[in-house]
Amino acid sequence: CRDILITHNLRLVVYIAKKFESSGIAVEDIRPYPLILPSREKALSEVLNWLGCEERNLKVPVKYNLLSNVALLVEAGMGCAVCLDGALSIHYSEELCFCPVYPEHTTRCVLLWKKNRLFQPAASLFIQMLHNRLSE
Repeated sequence: CRDILITHNLRLVVYIAKKFESSGIAVEDIRPYPLILPSREKALSEVLNWLGCEERNLKVPVKYNLLSNVALLVEAGMGCAVCLDGALSIHYSEELCFCPVYPEHTTRCVLLWKKNRLFQPAASLFIQMLHNRLSE
C-alpha cells in the first residue's frame, strides 16, 4: 500500500528559443512547427489529445525521455519542446524560455512512497523542499 506524498497540477507549455518569446500562444499556432514530444506513451497521448491531432499530422523530429537533453536540441533550433512548466528550472539558458499555450492544459503529478517508510535525512530534506516549492 502507498501514501501520497505530494499531488500538484502542472500546466503544459512549450520550451522555445527566446526570440519567439510571447505572453502566450494558441495551441493551433504551434502545430505547424517541429515539436519535440515526450516518449512516454501516457504523456504523449495526453499531449496529442491537448493538441487535438494525431502524431502523423505533426512534425516530430525527435521524442525525449530526459528533458535536460532536449534543451540542447531546442537551442540548436531543432524544434520546440512540449513539457511541464518549470520542468527545466535547473537548466538555465539565456537563449530559451517557457511559453504558455492556450487553452491552458494542466496535468496532475503525484509523488508516492511505501507506507510507514523512514527516510534518510537527505530524502526528508528533499521532501520538505518539494512541499515548500510547490506551496508557493
